[in-house]
Amino acid sequence: MKNKKLINVISIALALLLIATSAVTGIVLYREDGKDSIKQIVHVNGGGDGDTDADTDTDTDKTPDKDTDKDENPYGNDDITLGLDYTGNDEIIAEGQIDGSDICNLYVYNGSDPLCTNFRGLTSSVYHATEFMGMDPNNRDYTDEMIDLEFKRYKDAGFTHMRVQFKSDWMYSGDDSNPWDWECEKMLGFYEFCKKADEYGIQVCLVLGWQYPAFIEGGNASHYFLEVPYLMPRAYDANGNPKVILRWGTYFEELDYEEQNRRYADWGVQTVRALEAHGVDNAFNFFIFNEPREDGGSPTGAFVDYQKETFLALHKALKAAGLRDKCTLIGPNQSNTSGQIGLATAFMGSKGYDEIFDIYSSHYNKHPQNPTDDPYEYHYSLYSSFMEKVDGFGLKNVKEFWLDEFNVDGDHYMTDSFDDTWMGPQTATMMMAAFNAGVSAISCWQFFDQTWSEYYGSGGEYKYGTQIGGVIPSLYNTETPYPAYYALSLLSRYFGTEGGTTYNVEQSQDVASVYISALEFKEGGWSFAVVNMNTEAVTVNIGLEESIGGETLYRYQYSSSDIEISQAAKVITADKAFENVTKNIIDTVPGGSLTIYSTIENFG
Repeated sequence: MKNKKLINVISIALALLLIATSAVTGIVLYREDGKDSIKQIVHVNGGGDGDTDADTDTDTDKTPDKDTDKDENPYGNDDITLGLDYTGNDEIIAEGQIDGSDICNLYVYNGSDPLCTNFRGLTSSVYHATEFMGMDPNNRDYTDEMIDLEFKRYKDAGFTHMRVQFKSDWMYSGDDSNPWDWECEKMLGFYEFCKKADEYGIQVCLVLGWQYPAFIEGGNASHYFLEVPYLMPRAYDANGNPKVILRWGTYFEELDYEEQNRRYADWGVQTVRALEAHGVDNAFNFFIFNEPREDGGSPTGAFVDYQKETFLALHKALKAAGLRDKCTLIGPNQSNTSGQIGLATAFMGSKGYDEIFDIYSSHYNKHPQNPTDDPYEYHYSLYSSFMEKVDGFGLKNVKEFWLDEFNVDGDHYMTDSFDDTWMGPQTATMMMAAFNAGVSAISCWQFFDQTWSEYYGSGGEYKYGTQIGGVIPSLYNTETPYPAYYALSLLSRYFGTEGGTTYNVEQSQDVASVYISALEFKEGGWSFAVVNMNTEAVTVNIGLEESIGGETLYRYQYSSSDIEISQAAKVITADKAFENVTKNIIDTVPGGSLTIYSTIENFG
């Protein structure tokens, strides 16, 4: 890294200077607007006077709202108020700045070549349209107020996209001569779902087809989801008998793959036209299948050649219909195997097939671990290997790379792990490892617990028909989120933007398990995310290679030791501002914390 020694010297000197002068420049408390909110301004480069009224928050209710519903009925909701004007405490009061601990130097090389120039950040989550389509097996439906509350939380948390299941049997007519009924009840509900998302400025990303093995094996295998039979036409011999093939020791009826690809591509084209005809204009982003899988997990297995032809057929059909430029194709959404990037490289390196995807993607589900463990190095190494392959095809900063299914933790379903306050900074650590490796965006599986379409049952990731694993429980149970919500919403709201630029960073070895990510917004401004996976507070000194021109940076902080959860589920607001920042920030961050310094101002 260029100028590293110079930055070291300057940063250490500035750190010593700031500690020495902290009593002079001081911390200024003042009221901004007459409300009982507190601003804490730190004059980093130079002094300055301010209103010294040290008014404090008069709300003394420090008890998080709890789910008090003890009914045997798992859907009882007598603890749901759905009041949108909450009065519970949600102000975060800043702690002191310098505690005399060792300095941890963090470096941002914002004067060197950028790391990623098409950055989005934590931009989306899986979200089901179930509540709009009358598909709940228990005949429940969210009220309009519940729907708006959930969408508002999604928007307020900073998310801009939703990854949505889209199944062929929703609109299948049963008549192969005219297979698609775009006016059926489920589809009318789906259009309304898309329009509701549009009201909140959210883009819908359809998963166009679920499990690809069902296509290849013709529905003979016991897959969790199967597409409609129309999309699996059988192949016949000259005598009119179904062709049978042997694969992996099992006999399957062979499909007419050419006809199958034609039907699938036509389904995609008709989907676009149906959305247009019903006034939907925010749902032309298509994930091409969910976990299409590979032969035995091999990135160059038997399925790959089939997949390439199927996906190419859709690309060509949209192009022939004059719709390709309207659509964004995302994939191939490889499942969580040992070689998550392998399937994508089969498209990246094949002439003609490399035109299919506008955005490359892969799933990644974290490994089970103690919530206080530091997962950074393992994940940074993994994601760096992904991005090295992308770069090897000359696609770095040419096309985006997304981790499109992140944060599944199967070993912890049905446990109390979601209540662990360390889950927030630990998940943020893994996400920052991805961002520092050059990954463009992350999509959660999942943010909300939600009713899974047409299913009732418990076990694994399901509880009484609700798919669990999110950081906000289903509104059928409670309005109060899990602690991790407050950490992840900081990343999605204050460390994400379309077309942003991230830079290479370096964490000094003075103090281990402290990490930084740096983002420059396309429209101007900055965010710096710092996570501390130590149990003790650490004083950090952030040194910038190039001046950011005297910006004011606002501090947003999640601390695992004193986070306050409440029914209001409001995103954490700023508790401190650093004025006139040019090339240095110094601050003390708590143990088990995520702190974001951003030019985005939100004091609540």
